[in-house]
Amino acid sequence: MDDEKEQPETRNETRNILNIMLKLDTVLLTVIWSKILFKCNETSKSLQSDSIPLDVALNLVHSLTDFVKNQRKQFDNYEAAAKNTYPDFEYKSTTSRTRQRSSRLAFFEGAAENTQFQGREKFRIQAYLPIIDELITQLQRRSQAYDELLNFEFYVNDVDGNDLLLECLHFEHYLLQEKMLNEYIPGMYSSSIPIHQMYKLLKNNHLEETFPNLEIAFRIFLSLMITNASGERSFSKLNLIKNELRSSMGQERLRWLSIMSIENDLQQIGFKDTVEEFATRT
Repeated sequence: MDDEKEQPETRNETRNILNIMLKLDTVLLTVIWSKILFKCNETSKSLQSDSIPLDVALNLVHSLTDFVKNQRKQFDNYEAAAKNTYPDFEYKSTTSRTRQRSSRLAFFEGAAENTQFQGREKFRIQAYLPIIDELITQLQRRSQAYDELLNFEFYVNDVDGNDLLLECLHFEHYLLQEKMLNEYIPGMYSSSIPIHQMYKLLKNNHLEETFPNLEIAFRIFLSLMITNASGERSFSKLNLIKNELRSSMGQERLRWLSIMSIENDLQQIGFKDTVEEFATRT
């Protein structure tokens, strides 16, 4: 009896979902999110790399922000792609009835025109542009955190600011002698060379005593954590390894199993050889 009572509700819910899916709004949102989220995912994977330096990460976030900003002008292209896929679909607001709203006017105010958008303009103004603006806001907030890390005021106790400035100017001339600078601007430290390459040059030529503050600044810069994705993955691995069937596992065994699981891509253990070696020992 309960199943028979639920059948009409299930049919109505299914019909409502189908009606939503058959609107141009849904198709257009799918096209928009597939493009934007693809670029966000690719950028996120690059930011999760354990070898990416902070300056490259900051440039990636800034470039993604500029990409999203440019999408404000791409609504026509998204709409054309959606209509090309489903030419018979229409906007939800085009086929639905519009409710008339009563407006209370203040004293001495004249008649005011109520602006009501329909179809394309309603979706663009009330859905598309707010999505883009919110993405831009969140990306700018994240890039602001990277900008704060790049501000060396956090490390005043680690390096001497005056000496660091002199060493940077000296190191710029050294890079010019090494022919690593394509363009020389007097009094301006060039950032066209990646930080890790400059640090590698400094270490390979054993110039730590000549540029001590610069060497410390390089080490701090290159050791800054870009994201916390690796830490989150470690907790996820622990949750998978120590489950309810392994509640009696000791700390040492858990630690080694976690390392084997987390660093699996680096270890590349040949299981066949390991099994054969284990068999010969037993």
